[in-house]
Amino acid sequence: MAERIIWITPSAVTGPQRSYERVTASLGGSADVTLKALEVWDLQPDLPYDLQIEVEGVARLASGLQMERFHLFGFSAGATVALAAALSLGQTVQSVAVFEPATIGDDDWAPVEAEWRRKMASVCQVLPPEARPLAFAQTMLPEGASLPADRSSSAPWTARTDLLEGMLAHVGFTSDALAAISAPALVITGGRSHPRFAHLASRLMTVMQIGYRADFPTCSHLSPPMRDEPDHFARLLRQLWEPG
Repeated sequence: MAERIIWITPSAVTGPQRSYERVTASLGGSADVTLKALEVWDLQPDLPYDLQIEVEGVARLASGLQMERFHLFGFSAGATVALAAALSLGQTVQSVAVFEPATIGDDDWAPVEAEWRRKMASVCQVLPPEARPLAFAQTMLPEGASLPADRSSSAPWTARTDLLEGMLAHVGFTSDALAAISAPALVITGGRSHPRFAHLASRLMTVMQIGYRADFPTCSHLSPPMRDEPDHFARLLRQLWEPG
């Protein structure tokens, strides 16, 4: 029987989903993968929004597809949602895999995280707003690193982006709360991302009970392994799903 996976993307599904398509192809018939966009992209900006709304969206999707148990994967903000869903939904989540979560809690678990939170707050205040996407992209890389050629333009920064960033700044739990996740977890980083993401992965490995870590040395937050090394990435997922 094919494994059932909910793949939580940080972007709206109306845009290109090369990572999802390539990994799904690499998994072949071994997995039934459902793409899940964040709830925020369909939310009216004047309505209440928090992380619980995203978790409820995951639960609603799983229920609608009659998924009694399922695996989660998330990237960036999608990874934060995946962790929160695994924390909230308990035994229905068989495993959770994440690539470079946007945040893992409202605590400054290391000096690098305190500095990161200050930096992200500054990005959200860049004027004009049209300049924020590239400022955000540059923040994902080490200081002085060049943006990939395909990031010369980015999706526009909208009122919904402000909602998302506000939620990520106040998720409602601290990183040590993730110790309550009982499902096996895979934490993946890119060797060319900002060093903060490697520190974040180490923090997750410290607090989570059943954690595995993988690094893709030539990948980054802007050139993720799901897109650039889908076969290797798919193998890691299969290993996570194997019993015992």
